[in-house]
Amino acid sequence: MPKETEKNAPSDNMTPSELVALGKRNMACHDISNAIACYARACSKIAKEHGPLSTELADPSYLYGRALLEAARLEGSALEETAVPGQQEEESSDDEPDQSAEESEVNKSSVDNPQDSSNIESNQLLDDSSPPNQVLAGQEDTSYDQGGCSTSLDQSSVSCDQEGSSHDQSLPDSSHDQSKYSLLDQEGSSFDQSASLCEQEDHDQGEGQEITRLQLAWEVIELSRVILSKQDTREAQLQKADVIATLGEIALESDTFEQAIKDFTDSLEIRTSLLPSHDRSIAELHFQLGLAHTLVKDYDSAIQAYQKARNTLKGTIEHLRSVVADGDATPAESESCQKEIKELEELLPDLDSKVSDERQAQDPVKY
Repeated sequence: MPKETEKNAPSDNMTPSELVALGKRNMACHDISNAIACYARACSKIAKEHGPLSTELADPSYLYGRALLEAARLEGSALEETAVPGQQEEESSDDEPDQSAEESEVNKSSVDNPQDSSNIESNQLLDDSSPPNQVLAGQEDTSYDQGGCSTSLDQSSVSCDQEGSSHDQSLPDSSHDQSKYSLLDQEGSSFDQSASLCEQEDHDQGEGQEITRLQLAWEVIELSRVILSKQDTREAQLQKADVIATLGEIALESDTFEQAIKDFTDSLEIRTSLLPSHDRSIAELHFQLGLAHTLVKDYDSAIQAYQKARNTLKGTIEHLRSVVADGDATPAESESCQKEIKELEELLPDLDSKVSDERQAQDPVKY
């Protein structure tokens, strides 16, 4: 094992807080495997000491799930990039005479199949160096340090349609809670087992099924949601909004678009009730809702969502300008506000373009 990788790996004598801190560092350094191992071990230690549904487990299980989601995204991107390269070269050389005709068909199909074009357009709007909930939000998550995560919305074939995936049901008792999550036991050892499972591409779940990183991500993040749902503080509710939004991201990855719409809507309701109307995280959720509505071809709702995202960002710009104009901000704060204003103003045309694209998909003849 290389020295740097060994340095980033967790050790048995580390405390949960040390493991979480190392996991965040590994995420920032794009060492996803070691981050997963750190978070899994932290969750295991906390579950053993405080119980598998303890309040202390909410943050680490969420971070663990974010790392698993990032690993799933990276795996999906790698599979796309390496998909039969020799065959692609051979086909491209054989079909050169018909290339222009094929390009014409692709352009036509982008109108007929907005799901295909939506993924391309979303990556153009969302910078690939930042996760979706940070591009419009323009900052690290206030509740969780997520480290470096990608924004790829490459769709996975994994289904998240499992028991408990609908979040509007009443919370079951603790014994039933534990039965819902295969990663949980009284000793907390299943978290360690899940980390080792994630080092393999496919994981035998029994009866011909397979566990994937995306399923594991859903499971541990849903656990965080259950824990936070039992807390009434403002901070816990905002954390739960972040958790539910991430469940929506997993639903998008899993092609369960209706569930993604529900998750983003639930998260939006919490944020709008607790945050000022100009908060950028609200704009991000409107944008994510627009993507989800596009994928189910609900163009009216998608247009409304993108317009709300734009209006929210305009409110953010006005708020930042007022902060600068008041003169109470330090020079460094004023400079930061000016930089953020410029960034937001550059995003507005992209949102206008998304609205135009939706209208064209809705009525190609008119637009």
